[in-house]
Amino acid sequence: MANSRVIRFGLRNCYYAPIVDKISIYYAKPVPLTGAMSISLTPAYSALPANSGNVPVILSANNSGYNGSLTIADVPECFKKDVLGMTCCNGGLTSKCNDNIRPFALMFETNGNVCHTRYILYNCNVRPLSIDFSSNTNAVQYIKNTLELSVYPIRGDVSNLRYCIYTAIDDTPATHTDYVNWLSLLPIEPQMKKELKK
Repeated sequence: MANSRVIRFGLRNCYYAPIVDKISIYYAKPVPLTGAMSISLTPAYSALPANSGNVPVILSANNSGYNGSLTIADVPECFKKDVLGMTCCNGGLTSKCNDNIRPFALMFETNGNVCHTRYILYNCNVRPLSIDFSSNTNAVQYIKNTLELSVYPIRGDVSNLRYCIYTAIDDTPATHTDYVNWLSLLPIEPQMKKELKK
């Protein structure tokens, strides 16, 4: 009998794609997110409990997304500009109180003993970067950047993505085409599509 136990490990092939149209839900072209080290998400689950015949029951439940963190070795400058809204000023990247932090899709891949899986998180939001450094001790300390990450359902008018939170695509014979072409599954801004075809 084949081993059906699935073990997930590793994080690689991370990309991000800013949402450029929040109503029709179009994305910019996916960009590699280099240096991604780990991601951890827990459901933002809400339920309406009640008692029926002295037995607790759930009248309704709502999966409103996920909250967690994304750890990156060094946040790329393109991500700081495209997503965090930072701008070039005084010879460097500057964070302002009116920075426009943009929602984005996050794509990544995990390995597995049975098959690899690629994920698309459709509507992600992050908070501004924390600033956390300390003096060196006897040993060199490696500084990592941890982004607070929230993933929400899509609320736009695109019928095939409406209410979607994420998609997980296993590399199986039945889904291999979608697995290979996962970066093209996002609806790209029409003008961007024209430029990509040139």
